[in-house]
Amino acid sequence: MAKVYIENIPSSSYLRTVWDGTGGTNYVINDRVSLSDSTFVRFGGTVDDSKNRIYVCVNNNNSTDYPFNSNDWVLAGSSEEYPCYAVDGSINTNNLNNEVYLEFEADRYKGYGSNRFTWRQATADGTENGELIFGDGEYHDNGKGFSINLLSFTAKNPGKVTISTVGNYQFIFQGNNSTPVIPGLSRDVARMTGVKFLVSGSKNLISANQIIGFYSCVITDTGAGGGQYNRSSFTLGDNGQFLELKHTLLDLRNTTVNLIGNSAALHNGKKAVWENCTFYTSAGTTANQTPLFYGG
Repeated sequence: MAKVYIENIPSSSYLRTVWDGTGGTNYVINDRVSLSDSTFVRFGGTVDDSKNRIYVCVNNNNSTDYPFNSNDWVLAGSSEEYPCYAVDGSINTNNLNNEVYLEFEADRYKGYGSNRFTWRQATADGTENGELIFGDGEYHDNGKGFSINLLSFTAKNPGKVTISTVGNYQFIFQGNNSTPVIPGLSRDVARMTGVKFLVSGSKNLISANQIIGFYSCVITDTGAGGGQYNRSSFTLGDNGQFLELKHTLLDLRNTTVNLIGNSAALHNGKKAVWENCTFYTSAGTTANQTPLFYGG
């Protein structure tokens, strides 16, 4: 499993440029560069698209060797020492002013986007499951949502990472469904660990057939910048989902949980476990649904 380390940094402290391969620029330690799109095969160049990443200078140089072939550079996000930067906390900004772009489409292996650094780096271009490790701070999705396709989110220090989201399409958490993206690739559980999610809007929480778990997390709309989570009701662990919950607080006091555990799925032959969790919400019924573990 690949790991990408992410830190929050203010825009006033951030600078990245396009790498100058002529030897005419003297780079110094901690300079950050990306490569021109024209370098890569997809844009008519000769370099494999998988090298389209961000690189950090570790030795002063004006080398003409590509950063990915040089000991003067390291791959951003490859370690705690050299993380990728979520500028002003954004995890969904697609330009030179940021380094974290968690595209909102559920099937990211099909698309690119002009800032290919995060999802493709973490999943080795969609060929394996990946993990994003967030440093302390508050992050947000620019009101666009994000995909959890093949991804786990981990707080480096549990309880000190907040991610605000409104979701995308009809759901807050979507994109890690049970259908393999590549033959032979087994999906891991998308593990959300130690993160506080501030959710807003009216989308359902989790889309059908998801493989996801929350461990020592908080899911709430209290303090959410996008306003309350005002869906009339929501469901959990139903409709083919494998949903695991451990030591997690679900505080959505402005809505109603309408169905839990109906037609839940196994993952690798195992049932999901819910333990030591707290739910702060109402319970209700509509149509033929009942509140708790109906037909599970």
